[in-house]
Amino acid sequence: MKLHILKGTACAVSMSLLLTACGSNAIPSHSENETTAAKETEAATEKAETEAPVNESKENTESSGNEHDDESAVGFIGFKTDLTYTDIYSDKKTGSDSKLWATGYYPAIRLGFYEDGRFMEYQGMYEELSDAIQKFNDDTYASYQELMKQCEEFAKDDQDLAVRASDDYSYYYSVEMNSRINRSDEVVFSIANSCYTFMGGPHPNTVFSGYNIDSKTGKVLKISDIVTDKDAFIDVLEKKLLEEYPDIKDGLIVDDLKTTLSDMYDGKDEMELEFSMYHDGIDISFSAYDLTAYAYGPEFVTLLYSDYEDMFNKKYLRVTDNYASEIDFIYPQTVVTADGLSRTLVVDYEPTDPTDEYGDSYDLTITLDENEYKETIGGVYNMYAYLFEKNHNSYLYLRCTSDNDWQLTYAYDLNGPKVKKIGEYNDIAFYNTDPVDPDDFIMHTRSGLISTYSISRNYCLAPDGSPKALTEYWWIDNEPELKLNEAASFSIMDDLTADGTDTGTMTELPEGTTLKPVRTDEESWVDAETEDGKYARIYVDASDWPHTTNGMDIEELFTGIVFAG
Repeated sequence: MKLHILKGTACAVSMSLLLTACGSNAIPSHSENETTAAKETEAATEKAETEAPVNESKENTESSGNEHDDESAVGFIGFKTDLTYTDIYSDKKTGSDSKLWATGYYPAIRLGFYEDGRFMEYQGMYEELSDAIQKFNDDTYASYQELMKQCEEFAKDDQDLAVRASDDYSYYYSVEMNSRINRSDEVVFSIANSCYTFMGGPHPNTVFSGYNIDSKTGKVLKISDIVTDKDAFIDVLEKKLLEEYPDIKDGLIVDDLKTTLSDMYDGKDEMELEFSMYHDGIDISFSAYDLTAYAYGPEFVTLLYSDYEDMFNKKYLRVTDNYASEIDFIYPQTVVTADGLSRTLVVDYEPTDPTDEYGDSYDLTITLDENEYKETIGGVYNMYAYLFEKNHNSYLYLRCTSDNDWQLTYAYDLNGPKVKKIGEYNDIAFYNTDPVDPDDFIMHTRSGLISTYSISRNYCLAPDGSPKALTEYWWIDNEPELKLNEAASFSIMDDLTADGTDTGTMTELPEGTTLKPVRTDEESWVDAETEDGKYARIYVDASDWPHTTNGMDIEELFTGIVFAG
């Protein structure tokens, strides 16, 4: 079975110009990181461009939040998580031409929303929460720096590393720090963390932790802030551990399980009970060596609010019936289905051929109470699961990674005794944005109209649970630049229109003009910002190759066009 998968995700979106049939005029959504930190047998798979001896590059993952005018409503809080990568080489002068000693990355979280396809940080809002998150970021960075320093020091004396060829990347030191936002509303902001390290020993290690914040006050919550009956909680936790890990007694490295759990609850001897909060419950995590020897750990226990309502502080219980959240594989989730029943959902997947090291086929199992849905999904290398709940209807989305950074989406209807497949969407996925609001979330695809770009637009759940686009056009995610190689005429608009219509007048732009593409319908036009803050509508004929505008090959007219592949 798969380990607890923790992924850096974050970022909320806001698009005030949309009023949609999905029942929301709120603000858009969020992101992802392809990481392996929860898997102790894998090392980092992504590398940044490097400069000797150390080079840092950034990647980000985003989520979707919204803003509410109704003071009584509990709104989602948008966020974005940036990953910064570092590589350390043996020779400071030759850098990447020398031996790779260590590689790593760490997260930093920002609060904000999306407007016109761009992430904007909140101004004058959630200041206490922002302060708490900044401290989290500072502490995370300090810990990362210390671990990378240790990697460099250990690598210098590692003879096994020294005898390997400079192009042998099968062995190096590694620090992979991930943060996943499990809940981001105006009551609780909960971060689940994992820190994978390989320091040249007999095996790597992964440490799991939680960071839970009262969104209003910025207070970092302890387990005693969440639980109202310590004795009952410790009894339940011990019982769950013994039930779910029947061999745990054989691997204990503590004198007494219940006493240790109580001491961790109280924070004795610098021990902490690590937990993270979801909309439906809390997840308590124990890293290897917290309770048991390495071969037995880690351990995870999920407690659902609905099963233990009297044991938890009602202030922090579920505060909305409509939400979206990434969920863990293997571990149970409570879902409310259209028939009014609460059911237990478990999602898992296994390699179709466990002996094939490079296999790209997985057997998916979705269990709803006692009923199993099975499907083999091929051509993918990893999966991420997301639960959507809207108006007492529940849906499951799977984001699957494939070749050449391509991603695709599978959707399932959970509203009944058996799971039903809604559809496969080979052209859209969350990529680096995680959904938090079923009425407004971002999905991405790849553009090939005027160049190869990542593009995104806002979606909501349609009545059947499928993704429904809120606009006909897409925002261009990065900030490319095109330069005219000769004078050309385009329709120039003072501003972008909400419905994508062209309101401009034909105007000639001189040779050398710089244009920044910002949105496209991905069929026939691209809107690009001009040097004076207006917008040029570039009409593209993609019926044949090469693509043309005004009858001219776009690659001859513009400098800066790059088509992948």
